[in-house]
Amino acid sequence: MSSSTAGSGLKCIIHFAQFHLDFRMPEFEAVTSMYGVKYEIDEPLTPERPFAILHFTGENPRDDVARVCSRCVLIYEVYEFVAVGDSIQDVADQCRPRAEEITRMFLPETSTWAFDLLTFGRKMTLFDKRDSFEKLSFLAPKFGTVDLKHGEKMFMTIYHYGENSKLTAPARVYLGMLLHTAQRQLPYKYTLKKRPFLGPTSMDAELALIMGNMGRARPGSFTLDPFVGTGSILVAATHWGSTCVGTDLDIKIIGAYTRHGVRREKNILTNFDFYHLPRPSIGWADMKVNIWSGKFDSIICDPPYGLRAFVKTVDSGAAKPKGETPSMPRNKSTSIANQMVSLLAFAASHLTVGGRIVFWLPVIVEFYTEADLPTHPALRLVSNCFQELTEVYGRRLITMEKVREATEGDEAAVMAGKSYDNFGKVVRHIPVEPTHEGERGRVDAGMVEWLPSL
Repeated sequence: MSSSTAGSGLKCIIHFAQFHLDFRMPEFEAVTSMYGVKYEIDEPLTPERPFAILHFTGENPRDDVARVCSRCVLIYEVYEFVAVGDSIQDVADQCRPRAEEITRMFLPETSTWAFDLLTFGRKMTLFDKRDSFEKLSFLAPKFGTVDLKHGEKMFMTIYHYGENSKLTAPARVYLGMLLHTAQRQLPYKYTLKKRPFLGPTSMDAELALIMGNMGRARPGSFTLDPFVGTGSILVAATHWGSTCVGTDLDIKIIGAYTRHGVRREKNILTNFDFYHLPRPSIGWADMKVNIWSGKFDSIICDPPYGLRAFVKTVDSGAAKPKGETPSMPRNKSTSIANQMVSLLAFAASHLTVGGRIVFWLPVIVEFYTEADLPTHPALRLVSNCFQELTEVYGRRLITMEKVREATEGDEAAVMAGKSYDNFGKVVRHIPVEPTHEGERGRVDAGMVEWLPSL
């Protein structure tokens, strides 16, 4: 099959990362839905093979590929399709009848060019590499200049042997021309190892960037993290261009001062300054308190699980403590199930229609079933990606989209079961409390405090 042109589509080979396997296609689908990219799958991605063949069918497929590569963290590169076969000889036989067509189509006369080779699953000997290049030597153009390091056009032969394979012959051979490199290097820029301000629950940079993609954070959008902590998720959302707001109930982590009254040298906003990103608005507030007059395009968060951070909420009925901080609200323990009810009720009220909520749900692997997922009538499940933490514990990145405005009587529901309310081997016997409209509309003194001068 020859390369397609704009208007009739563009067939591509996509090289995905071979980790976070459960997240790869959901991230790709989130990005393509954000940009309205149309595509068809010719050869699907599998857990064993990080290569997929897709046909981009939009009016400007090359622009569509560029948009996808500008966002996807779990893609290495995208190649314009030339051929695929069971061996290099099979690929060469497919290319030979249309050698002139391929050469002219991929390599304009003014271009510099090169051939390269990529293997997955095992290394190739120099003899095998030379043999591969020789079998495709008839595609070398009679024009242009060879530039092995910086060629404008790069033919790539990809050998797939299978992961950690002992096979001497490849299971699949692909040939394509490099179109774009995606964002695989971005997590290294934002790695936690370089952050000036960290906490024990700071989200991994790569996962934070993926979460931003799942929530479709972008220029012109508004993103909220109601469990902002050290702000790692909002760093990623801000990188993607979203205007961000963060709130947290723990004043000890987001406050400008330590518990001893000493002003912090570094705080939640330090990381944004470090990366030259716009500062978000940070507030001290409980998620269940309605302080919002507008709506958000995305809510992206990592709620506490009760391991390194307690699952808690404001106890609005508690007596005010005496002393130097009379407005400090009392906190009370709650369950993960209650937290999920509040989170989904909040999202149903405060997301725009079409907006997304992205959050982590902790699970005990042995007990998890899909029935444990929280639900809300105004929200639809988009994706459910699993990350293993230990043999016992894991967590699921849940992405939901608001499909309509919430109406009276709509309530979030959970099957408060073994898979998360026993998380951390802590059994809580706290009944699930429905979130009422009156509760969301009440703001007690001291339950909200904005921190603009951090």
